[in-house]
Amino acid sequence: MLLAHFSDLHLSEPRPTGLAELANKRLLGFLSWRWRRRHRHSNARLHELVRDAWAQQAGHLLVTGDLTQVGLPEEHRQGRRWLEGVGSPDRVTVIPGNHDTYVATPWDQGPGLWGPYLPSHGAGPGGAVDATFPVYRELDGVALIGLSTAVPSAPFLAVGRVGSSQRRRLEELLVAAGERGLFRIVALHHPPLAGVVGRRKSLADRREVAKILQRAGAELILFGHTHSSGLYRLGGPELGIPALGVPSASALSPDPEHCAAYNLIRIGGGPGAWQVQVSQRQAGILHASPAWVSLPVAAT
Repeated sequence: MLLAHFSDLHLSEPRPTGLAELANKRLLGFLSWRWRRRHRHSNARLHELVRDAWAQQAGHLLVTGDLTQVGLPEEHRQGRRWLEGVGSPDRVTVIPGNHDTYVATPWDQGPGLWGPYLPSHGAGPGGAVDATFPVYRELDGVALIGLSTAVPSAPFLAVGRVGSSQRRRLEELLVAAGERGLFRIVALHHPPLAGVVGRRKSLADRREVAKILQRAGAELILFGHTHSSGLYRLGGPELGIPALGVPSASALSPDPEHCAAYNLIRIGGGPGAWQVQVSQRQAGILHASPAWVSLPVAAT
């Protein structure tokens, strides 16, 4: 299985239809985009990376959030058009990030517009978010479980939350997939680890999510949000679950740790003897062959 992991695309251009759409936290975000952030991201870089992912014969493309700038309905429609241009829903999975739910928005005007790319597990009661997440796919012996951490937050905050309903179903899915010997990937926007981001950008129920992951087991955690690469372990440096962060796929930073990139993840082997290799593919140097790094996975 060859998986391409993208995150923090920030591909949209906010086009407010009136001042009413900006009469909240969005005004601050819109001004930040207008003055600074639009000069820090490039859709050309993003398109270059997507072309490379398919050229490397990736079997599936995962996007862990922040397709938009301030989560306007028109931005979500731009995100839907981008997804349709990238690939069919059976080859692409997306989950939202904090920018995609900048303020409270009706589901069908927000991430709900990406519906075909949100393969709902369909086990949740209540509203659209509860009924959709976790998303779930099985891909060549891999169980891909996607959580939504996207919740509206106060100005100057970018916090996330999984919530009790998703956490309960996450544990059920992890246990069931583990009993079947599947390689379990948990994908979410905010990192479920201590010390990776500051409090104002953190996952509010990080401890509860971490306990479930350690109790039920998982082979790999994938996240974005930090706009930087990173390899961590949840539960310990040797026996913990490996967790991979990835930079923004559209960033213009000259810093190799933060420039536009995606992670190409190759999974082989089987239960008790999984083999994982990772290659970070950076924009601008894609002529080089992938440089693979083996990632130790604890036997479960």
